[in-house]
Amino acid sequence: MAFPFRMHVRSLMVILFFLVVVSATRAESTSSLASSPEEDNASCLTLEQIVCTIGGFEILCNFMQMADLEWNGNSSSSKSSKSSNSSNINNNSNTTTTLFAPTDQAFENLDPALLEKIQNDTDLLQHVLGFHVLQVPQNETTTTDMLECSERITMFNGHDSRTVCSKDGRMYQKGGGNDDSAMPEIIVSNVVACNGHMHVVSHVMLPGNVVTGGGRNED
Repeated sequence: MAFPFRMHVRSLMVILFFLVVVSATRAESTSSLASSPEEDNASCLTLEQIVCTIGGFEILCNFMQMADLEWNGNSSSSKSSKSSNSSNINNNSNTTTTLFAPTDQAFENLDPALLEKIQNDTDLLQHVLGFHVLQVPQNETTTTDMLECSERITMFNGHDSRTVCSKDGRMYQKGGGNDDSAMPEIIVSNVVACNGHMHVVSHVMLPGNVVTGGGRNED
């Protein structure tokens, strides 16, 4: 089912242009056999850097910083939290990360009361952001090739999301809190970062317990 795509054409063009530039930069950085791994790592961008550099992800960028999750695995913060979701993102050299990144329009599509609740509750914010993160062993792919229609995957916050495929070839990644009429569609996929991949989604992925207040661990 097609969703009402209201993202500005200009923002989408900025995203696509940025992705072309990032891809070209990475291709150039790896073209020389003389370049060292340290040089390659220095020339690429992390997931957080991509989100906070590209246009159309200002809300996500702010939320990632507010949640105080250690996205790059090099934070010096030792802040403790009562939430189990506050553990580091991608601080393990044996794992790689996939980020399903909601656009600004995706957050604006949320019910205003829910958006305000997420913004004002750090534990809830970490929980929701953790539902957009998938970690797998480093030797496994983090591209959309790993997604299988109708199958569930366990996200960083411990809750399952489900991959939904439409007859016209669209791919969605949804939680139990997402209505079928507004499922998060993967509109840009397989953006390469130093620490994994990013897929742009049209709506915020919501675990069922965020909307219902319950504790079910499924989509």
